[in-house]
Amino acid sequence: MSFRLSLIACFLLVFPATASLYGAEKQWHVGFAQANIVPPDLESKTYYMGGWGEDKPVQGVFDPVWIRAIYLDPGQGQKVVLASVDHVGIRYNHIINIRKALEDLAQKNNISIHIISTHNHAGLDTIGIWGPPGKTGRDDAYLAWFEKTAAETVQKAVADAKPGKIFGGQIMASGMVVDDSPPRVPNEQVSVLRFVPDDKNARPTWLLHFSCHPEGLGKPNSHLSSDFVHATREKIEQTKNCNTLYINGAVGSMQTVPRLFDENGRRSQPQATIYKFGRDLADYYLAIDQWTEISPELLFKTKVISLPIYNEKLIGAAKMGLILPFIPGEPRTSPPEMLRIARKDPTQQQLPTSITEVSYMRLGDSIGVVFIPGELAPELANGKYLEPDDCVNPEMPTEKPLFEIMPDRIKLIIGLANDEIGYILPANNYYISETKPWVPADDKFGRGHYPETNGTGPETPTIIAETLEELVK
Repeated sequence: MSFRLSLIACFLLVFPATASLYGAEKQWHVGFAQANIVPPDLESKTYYMGGWGEDKPVQGVFDPVWIRAIYLDPGQGQKVVLASVDHVGIRYNHIINIRKALEDLAQKNNISIHIISTHNHAGLDTIGIWGPPGKTGRDDAYLAWFEKTAAETVQKAVADAKPGKIFGGQIMASGMVVDDSPPRVPNEQVSVLRFVPDDKNARPTWLLHFSCHPEGLGKPNSHLSSDFVHATREKIEQTKNCNTLYINGAVGSMQTVPRLFDENGRRSQPQATIYKFGRDLADYYLAIDQWTEISPELLFKTKVISLPIYNEKLIGAAKMGLILPFIPGEPRTSPPEMLRIARKDPTQQQLPTSITEVSYMRLGDSIGVVFIPGELAPELANGKYLEPDDCVNPEMPTEKPLFEIMPDRIKLIIGLANDEIGYILPANNYYISETKPWVPADDKFGRGHYPETNGTGPETPTIIAETLEELVK
């Protein structure tokens, strides 16, 4: 299938057009860099796994975890760096620090910098909620080192820029992802941007996009790994002699790895399972045989937004120091109906807010990309919501689907972009227990609602959709 392709205040960041580093020529210049982000002192210090239960010290390394950055410069005007990290998530606080370290580079060269987590569950606890009981699992010294490493990697990617062409391709990967929650609408689309440098001796770079939780190693695992992403990148690199980076899509509630079995029908061991899955996923990328050249055009817009924090568990975790404090945003009056479904006092319309951001990028004349700061339920993008008789809040209107807002022919979601605010869920099926709020509970249909306990609240998708409408104007 062809790929036809001040900080607290809310503001619209639209960079002015400036001269390219390479003169007036409109041609793609792309750079790549990577760095191993396994803690250098892993053998002498205790670190905790992130994403699969509390209090699991890291016992070793199956395969490295990385930061990999790609620099996109169309030859004139705006430029962008997309850096993919094999972490479960990076809070907005760290993104601000990384950008501050790169402020001169970004301003002088009109570069917008974005750090995107793969949402890797076999990585470190970079959030803080998976440590020993009552204690944070994050290591601030490591995260300071990571910020420095990220800034250096971005600089190297910019310095590595070389001219060439970008091609896009897509293919459907049937059965490669399972949606564990109703309405069960997995996105099985595999997408790639392939940079081919003019210099035949230089390595191409493949930017891989898919929508699936890298969590296949499972809860028993206590070794660092980039999960299935490792095997996917490795096979493509070995086959095509290229650089790769992987970026996740709408993985919320919840897009996960299907169970795989050996030739005798037995459940494979987790490591073998996940490496097999990763290689099978790589085969889909390698099977793409129709490519469309992407013209050297790039538009990027970002808006900082204030999100109401409904989740008392997250507020409490911040107060205890388990997670970093929320960066207070502008006051916002929340609608009574949203407060009601989140088990809040409808008269308490002023909730604490935190800032984060939403971005929109256009590549060439047909590719639109939305950057989401968390784990978006795919129905919020494609509009395939539960019917009124099959959801817990049938009186709640459904949010305007993001793909309906976007004018582009090819539409992609980049998840976990510049923040991890948790699950982003439609209001019509948002359920919090009346007796045990913020503890996972079953609804009247007997369906579990764990994701609600790890997100900001039911108002978030409406704010994101409203923001995107502003950005695409």
